[in-house]
Amino acid sequence: MMNKSTRTFSVLTTEAFMNSIGCYILKSPPLDCANGRLSKTDITMQIHDIQTGYKPTCGFSIKSVLGGDPTLLNAAQATNFVFEVRGLTQNDITRINKINTRTKIIDRLKAIFDNTSDFRFTSLNNDVFKNNLMYIDSRFPELMSYVMLYIYRDNLKTCKEVVMKLEHDNPLNIPMNNYYEYKFKEFLCNSALGMTATNKWNIRDDANGGYIIVTKAGDVLAFHFQNRDIFKDYLLGNTRFERPSTKRYKYAKLYNRNGKTFLNLNLQIRFI
Repeated sequence: MMNKSTRTFSVLTTEAFMNSIGCYILKSPPLDCANGRLSKTDITMQIHDIQTGYKPTCGFSIKSVLGGDPTLLNAAQATNFVFEVRGLTQNDITRINKINTRTKIIDRLKAIFDNTSDFRFTSLNNDVFKNNLMYIDSRFPELMSYVMLYIYRDNLKTCKEVVMKLEHDNPLNIPMNNYYEYKFKEFLCNSALGMTATNKWNIRDDANGGYIIVTKAGDVLAFHFQNRDIFKDYLLGNTRFERPSTKRYKYAKLYNRNGKTFLNLNLQIRFI
């Protein structure tokens, strides 16, 4: 029966099944109680491999787009990338910060680059996230600083578009083909299976079994860890960047610190 005030309803057969397996909430707790940190595992299952007889117990992360596009990497103040901006007067800073259009983030970036080209990456707002990214590559924080420019300055929206531009521009002057695609896929995969922005990464997959994705059509896609390359391809082709609340995450506004001017740009990734 539907409750008109909450717009929810009960499915008796589903409730009976959940009770029979000892499941009393639909969403798994975000905290791994055994280790005292955030976990990516939503369900733990034993896998039976009929070819080898191997029966591992694995954790899977579940994402459903039935009620909206889920996040791959959540926004936080920890996901702010800090840039130093030189060459602006105080009048420029005040005028740019007052821009409050519907597309204020893009418009503020345009106004900054119309007045100066001295815009340089300095750090991440959070050392934990910076160190987690450096496990992928010592230069990965720098690589991601170009990603932030492509998102906010060039208005690119999907991860695939950004990787294509990285490969074309080669901002780090890497002498190998497909370097940026390889590293960015690693980043997406690590974000999906274990790495977060606010917790020190143990370089292990919490969701060591893989990913289960429920599509808008109701289809269930399962990516086992043995199909890691296929999973990485899926992530790159099915994720986009999102611009979260500037007020909540304190970014896209020029500020002064120790006589210098800075701007934060925030990273959040969502499934398409």
